[in-house]
Amino acid sequence: MFRVKPSECPCCHNLLDAASSLYLEEAPEKGDITICFKCTNILEFNDQMDLEKISIEAWQECGEAVQNNLKRLQKAIQKEKR
Repeated sequence: MFRVKPSECPCCHNLLDAASSLYLEEAPEKGDITICFKCTNILEFNDQMDLEKISIEAWQECGEAVQNNLKRLQKAIQKEKR
């Protein structure tokens, strides 16, 4: 897990200050995708490393395998919150 510049989720306004990677042990960079652990919306880091809703283009570019992993992670987070 990496500490990131605190940024508000654009969907639920939860303050997020950490991120981790599904695949690599690297700090997030602009354009990387993450999930809000409060509302489970899929987000991406913009040029200023603030969070914004993932764009349609970014969602399509990440490919089916990554999309499926993100959907599974969303479901796991939602299940854990019940």
